[in-house]
Amino acid sequence: MPRTLLLVICDFLLLSLLALVRFDQVESSQAGSGGGDETVALQQSVGVETDLMEILQLSLELEEASRGSVEEELRETREELQERERLLAEREENIARLAQEMAQREETLQERDQAIAERDQSLEEIQSTLQRTEEQLSQEARRATEGLERAERLEERLEERMQEERRLRDSLGETRQIADVREEQLRQAQAELEEKLSALAQTETLLAEMEDRQRSMEEESRELAERLNLTEREKQLIEENLEAARSEVSIVRQEKERIHEQATELARGVGALAEQSEELAREIRSTRRSDPISPNRIFRNYQESRLETSFSAFREAVLFSGDRERDTSTVKVTDGQRVYTLLHINDVPMSFRDSGPHWRNFQGTISRGGENYSPEQILFSDADPRILLAQVEFAESERLGGRIYALAEDPFAFDDAVIVSSDGEAYGEVAMVLDPEHPNYVKVDRREIRFLRGDFSPSTGDLVFSRRDELIGIMVNRNYCLVLENFLHSSSIPLGGQASSEEIFEAVSAASRQLRNVPGAVRN
Repeated sequence: MPRTLLLVICDFLLLSLLALVRFDQVESSQAGSGGGDETVALQQSVGVETDLMEILQLSLELEEASRGSVEEELRETREELQERERLLAEREENIARLAQEMAQREETLQERDQAIAERDQSLEEIQSTLQRTEEQLSQEARRATEGLERAERLEERLEERMQEERRLRDSLGETRQIADVREEQLRQAQAELEEKLSALAQTETLLAEMEDRQRSMEEESRELAERLNLTEREKQLIEENLEAARSEVSIVRQEKERIHEQATELARGVGALAEQSEELAREIRSTRRSDPISPNRIFRNYQESRLETSFSAFREAVLFSGDRERDTSTVKVTDGQRVYTLLHINDVPMSFRDSGPHWRNFQGTISRGGENYSPEQILFSDADPRILLAQVEFAESERLGGRIYALAEDPFAFDDAVIVSSDGEAYGEVAMVLDPEHPNYVKVDRREIRFLRGDFSPSTGDLVFSRRDELIGIMVNRNYCLVLENFLHSSSIPLGGQASSEEIFEAVSAASRQLRNVPGAVRN
């Protein structure tokens, strides 16, 4: 029991005893009678003890009740202490976590400070770049102003040319009246030409027979040469064994003389035959070039000699990788030394706009009548890099068959020409206009087109033929035709999958740089 509670109980008991004791009654009773004092005192002590027991019982009950309340308070205090300890542990964990987060935030702030420093540096670089860009823009603005001035001067020159064109149109009306008169004469000449053509066919047949005879004579000449070689070897053997075979040497010499005589006669015959062949060829060429040929006949010759080309390459890309193919029609043409086929850059898979290092396995095939030929390489023309050349060996050209066109000796002998679409399905007559600023090109007057088969608009890759059935050139865009004079070339791409991606990229890039030298009106 706590000492404080015991003192309180003792004080309470003492006060209770003092309150119950009546000193006046004790004194009076002592004074009244002496015999009954002990009895009264005994009764009072018994009553006091009873009250004291009750008080003690009550104090015990109070003490038990207070002890229960104290234990309850102690239990609650322990629970509260445990709760505070738990909260304190959580608070310490939160403090540790906050400290870690603070450290991370400090690192993040440091990184942000570094990023801000880098951003400030990049902003300074961007500002310097913007200054340089502004200077370049000012220079380009000056150039644009100069270009506008040149454009104004060109417009003035264009107006002068339009006036000249009007005068030419007026004169064209008069010329057409004269042409109507000459058309009747042309019909009569056409009948005479048909007779000449029939005679020419007979001459060509005769020429073919003579060529067969020439080949047979060449074979005989080769046989004689072989026999001559054998004779020379026999002569060497005979000279080594001269003492044993003098009679045989005389016989061999006689045979050698006869062989020389035969070879001399044969050479004379071959020379005469060659002269006759050249005369016939000149006669045929002069006959062919004497009068213009009708567009229908030109297109028929094209149909009989056309070649089909197919080119493919593999393009590697992030999306839609695979083979790219291009097909078109063309003809064989020669400069007198080699045979080529003509193509436009649009007739192959790659282009100047898509010339990245992602092309490989470049293949090409030329076919006609079931015969196929795979050229070794594709060449970029020096005259215009958009025009491609594929050389065809003479033996392969004979195997493919068809006509070999010659380049036009006088492309401007006639005011009109025959244009054939790149797919070989349409053709028509078109007027040609000379452009002094672009002497290597001729402009096609799109307003003066007379369609003979199909309705088409001239576009890149179309072939242009003269009225003498010679090849003038190929359309480089919708308005201009390149007049071919030679087959000079600088860059090339091997075919048959032999070219690497880097070789294709370098060749196309070099041709693209060369294209920048082409005048803008012809280049676009």
